[in-house]
Parts: sequence; C-alpha cells; structure tokens
Amino acid sequence: YLSLIAVKKSDRGKGIGKQLMDKFEKHGFKKADRVFLLVSDFNVKAQRLYQKLGYQKAGEIPGLFKPEVSENILVKFKRAFTASVCAE
Repeated sequence: YLSLIAVKKSDRGKGIGKQLMDKFEKHGFKKADRVFLLVSDFNVKAQRLYQKLGYQKAGEIPGLFKPEVSENILVKFKRAFTASVCAE
C-alpha cells in the first residue's frame, strides 16, 4: 500500500511521478501480487497517471480525510498474476 507520494508543483510533468511509482511497484511486487493506493477524487492528473500505469479503481471511501472528498482505491496486479488468473 502506497500511503503518500508527492511531486513539487514546479517539477510536475517531468516523469518524476512515474519514476517514483516504478520504484514503489518494484519493491511492492517483490512482496505481493498486487499493490494499492488512494487518490483523492479531485486529483484528476494523478488519476490519469495511475490509469496510464495500469491501475484500476477498486472502490471509494467517502470522507476518509475530509468530509467533502472521496478517496478512490486503486489496485494494480503483477502481470504474471493477472495473466494466470485470466487464463483460468
């Protein structure tokens, strides 16, 4: 589970977020067949990045941190795991 990731506003759009996610996934997939993260419903740019990286929405938690904001639960499966599940 990734609890927090942030890129300074002036450094966004330079591939830093993708590099951080690659490191997170490399570490996470050594220990598990899936990784999770939360992203606020208003953070559309981050949602687009995660979708491009293969994350899928698995659920939503309304008001987790702020009453008016929902947190989207995103999951990504390790490729080998996903392929074997789809083949069954």
